[in-house]
Amino acid sequence: MLPGQGDLLMAEWDRQDRERSRHYAECKECCSEVARDDMIDGLCFECDEAAHPLCACGCGESAIIVADVVFPTGIDCRAPWVDIEHALGAQDTTERPTIDVIVPAEDFEKIIAAAPCWCGMASTTVLRWCPKHGKKE
Repeated sequence: MLPGQGDLLMAEWDRQDRERSRHYAECKECCSEVARDDMIDGLCFECDEAAHPLCACGCGESAIIVADVVFPTGIDCRAPWVDIEHALGAQDTTERPTIDVIVPAEDFEKIIAAAPCWCGMASTTVLRWCPKHGKKE
Protein backbone atom coordinates (compact mmCIF):
# COMPACT_ATOMS: atom_id res chain seq x y z
CA MET A 1 0.00 0.00 0.00
CA LEU A 2 1.33 3.43 -0.94
CA PRO A 3 1.49 6.13 1.72
CA GLY A 4 -1.04 8.93 1.41
CA GLN A 5 -0.51 12.66 1.80
CA GLY A 6 -1.46 12.46 5.49
CA ASP A 7 1.14 9.75 6.11
CA LEU A 8 3.83 11.77 4.37
CA LEU A 9 2.90 14.88 6.35
CA MET A 10 2.99 12.98 9.67
CA ALA A 11 6.39 11.49 8.77
CA GLU A 12 7.72 14.98 7.98
CA TRP A 13 6.41 16.36 11.31
CA ASP A 14 8.04 13.46 13.17
CA ARG A 15 11.34 14.16 11.41
CA GLN A 16 11.11 17.86 12.30
CA ASP A 17 10.33 17.02 15.96
CA ARG A 18 13.33 14.69 16.16
CA GLU A 19 15.58 17.33 14.59
CA ARG A 20 14.28 20.03 16.96
CA SER A 21 14.68 17.81 20.05
CA ARG A 22 18.37 17.38 19.21
CA HIS A 23 18.90 21.14 19.53
CA TYR A 24 16.21 22.22 22.02
CA ALA A 25 14.94 20.95 25.35
CA GLU A 26 12.43 22.00 27.99
CA CYS A 27 13.66 23.71 31.16
CA LYS A 28 12.86 21.50 34.18
CA GLU A 29 11.74 24.51 36.23
CA CYS A 30 9.82 26.91 33.96
CA CYS A 31 9.06 24.51 31.06
CA SER A 32 10.25 26.99 28.44
CA GLU A 33 11.96 25.64 25.33
CA VAL A 34 15.67 26.46 25.38
CA ALA A 35 18.61 25.63 23.14
CA ARG A 36 20.47 22.69 24.67
CA ASP A 37 23.75 24.64 24.50
CA ASP A 38 22.22 27.35 26.74
CA MET A 39 21.08 24.93 29.47
CA ILE A 40 22.84 24.24 32.75
CA ASP A 41 21.89 20.89 34.33
CA GLY A 42 18.49 20.91 32.60
CA LEU A 43 17.69 24.52 33.59
CA CYS A 44 17.55 27.65 31.47
CA PHE A 45 19.97 30.43 32.45
CA GLU A 46 17.34 32.40 34.40
CA CYS A 47 16.18 29.40 36.45
CA ASP A 48 19.77 28.34 37.14
CA GLU A 49 20.62 31.90 38.23
CA ALA A 50 17.68 31.91 40.63
CA ALA A 51 18.58 28.50 42.08
CA HIS A 52 22.37 28.99 42.18
CA PRO A 53 23.10 32.72 42.47
CA LEU A 54 26.64 34.03 42.37
CA CYS A 55 27.98 36.57 44.86
CA ALA A 56 26.81 40.10 44.02
CA CYS A 57 30.33 41.52 44.37
CA GLY A 58 31.31 39.90 41.09
CA CYS A 59 33.92 37.49 42.49
CA GLY A 60 32.25 34.59 40.65
CA GLU A 61 31.79 32.40 43.75
CA SER A 62 28.47 30.79 44.69
CA ALA A 63 26.52 32.76 47.28
CA ILE A 64 25.53 31.16 50.56
CA ILE A 65 23.69 34.04 52.28
CA VAL A 66 21.30 36.81 51.33
CA ALA A 67 21.95 40.14 53.04
CA ASP A 68 20.30 43.54 53.19
CA VAL A 69 23.06 46.15 53.04
CA VAL A 70 22.13 49.67 54.12
CA PHE A 71 24.61 52.30 53.00
CA PRO A 72 25.21 55.61 54.81
CA THR A 73 23.38 57.35 51.95
CA GLY A 74 20.28 55.38 52.87
CA ILE A 75 20.21 53.12 49.80
CA ASP A 76 19.94 49.47 50.64
CA CYS A 77 20.70 46.47 48.48
CA ARG A 78 19.27 42.97 48.94
CA ALA A 79 21.52 40.52 47.17
CA PRO A 80 23.21 37.13 47.53
CA TRP A 81 26.73 37.11 48.97
CA VAL A 82 29.51 34.62 49.76
CA ASP A 83 29.85 36.00 53.30
CA ILE A 84 29.46 39.13 55.38
CA GLU A 85 32.85 40.52 54.30
CA HIS A 86 31.79 40.47 50.64
CA ALA A 87 28.61 42.35 51.60
CA LEU A 88 30.58 44.88 53.67
CA GLY A 89 32.74 45.72 50.66
CA ALA A 90 29.67 46.27 48.50
CA GLN A 91 29.81 50.04 48.24
CA ASP A 92 32.17 52.23 46.27
CA THR A 93 32.57 55.03 48.82
CA THR A 94 35.17 55.13 51.57
CA GLU A 95 32.52 54.64 54.28
CA ARG A 96 31.66 50.98 54.69
CA PRO A 97 28.43 49.87 56.31
CA THR A 98 28.78 48.31 59.73
CA ILE A 99 27.91 44.74 60.49
CA ASP A 100 24.72 45.72 62.35
CA VAL A 101 23.16 47.14 59.20
CA ILE A 102 23.60 43.88 57.31
CA VAL A 103 20.92 41.31 57.96
CA PRO A 104 21.82 37.88 56.54
CA ALA A 105 19.03 35.49 55.68
CA GLU A 106 19.03 32.57 58.09
CA ASP A 107 17.90 29.89 55.70
CA PHE A 108 19.21 30.54 52.22
CA GLU A 109 18.04 27.15 50.90
CA LYS A 110 14.49 27.78 52.19
CA ILE A 111 14.38 31.14 50.38
CA ILE A 112 15.43 29.50 47.12
CA ALA A 113 12.94 26.63 47.58
CA ALA A 114 10.06 29.03 48.33
CA ALA A 115 11.14 31.27 45.42
CA PRO A 116 9.41 34.46 46.58
CA CYS A 117 9.35 37.34 44.12
CA TRP A 118 11.28 40.36 45.40
CA CYS A 119 10.83 42.42 42.22
CA GLY A 120 8.07 44.48 43.87
CA MET A 121 10.59 45.86 46.37
CA ALA A 122 12.53 47.58 43.61
CA SER A 123 10.90 50.93 44.45
CA THR A 124 12.42 50.93 47.96
CA THR A 125 15.67 49.04 47.42
CA VAL A 126 18.27 48.31 44.78
CA LEU A 127 17.66 44.65 44.08
CA ARG A 128 20.27 42.68 42.22
CA TRP A 129 18.71 39.25 42.58
CA CYS A 130 15.24 37.75 42.92
CA PRO A 131 14.77 34.14 44.10
CA LYS A 132 12.00 33.70 41.54
CA HIS A 133 13.50 35.49 38.53
CA GLY A 134 17.26 35.33 39.09
CA LYS A 135 19.77 38.08 38.49
CA LYS A 136 18.51 41.52 37.54
CA GLU A 137 20.81 44.09 35.96
